[in-house]
Amino acid sequence: MEYPLFIDNFFSWLVIGFFTLNLLVALIVFLPLVIRKKETLANNGELPPISVIVVARNEFENLTELLP
Repeated sequence: MEYPLFIDNFFSWLVIGFFTLNLLVALIVFLPLVIRKKETLANNGELPPISVIVVARNEFENLTELLP
């Protein structure tokens, strides 16, 4: 079965349009977040402090050994 190099039905154009629209929306939404993150890291050169939550139950011995 040969596939033509052009798209000749409405459903195919609809699918291509849908994926193109999704790509544009993703670029519009997420590209500013990526650019802003690079600028903030480039300005001060340090990462902000973070908190880590460790969930443990009855693990006092293991935590005192492994956390330091």
